[in-house]
Amino acid sequence: MRRRDIGVSVQPGFIYVEGDIYFHNLEAERVNRFIPLRTYLDNGIRVFANSDMTSAHYNPFLGMRAAVTRRTSRGVQLGQRRMYRRDGNAGIVHQERRLLFGLGAENRQPGTR
Repeated sequence: MRRRDIGVSVQPGFIYVEGDIYFHNLEAERVNRFIPLRTYLDNGIRVFANSDMTSAHYNPFLGMRAAVTRRTSRGVQLGQRRMYRRDGNAGIVHQERRLLFGLGAENRQPGTR
């Protein structure tokens, strides 16, 4: 994707709103790889986040929180140790969250000019 400059549009709010039911319907490995923001960013893939209001919750801050914490509404965390950054966080950091959700002054990815 990076080589062809293909970006990805994601809705992290699904982690918060529906994440708990995924564990009842899918294998844990698949659930833990759901919306791999950290993996996309670490591999230089452009990411654009949104709330997908008609399917997920309309409150974009729930999606922003899920993008950072990768936690469901019941507090279950998605992600395995191998997906974590060196600081132990599988999600993204607040600066990245602002840029992915279009809250930065420019439409760019973290670490770019």
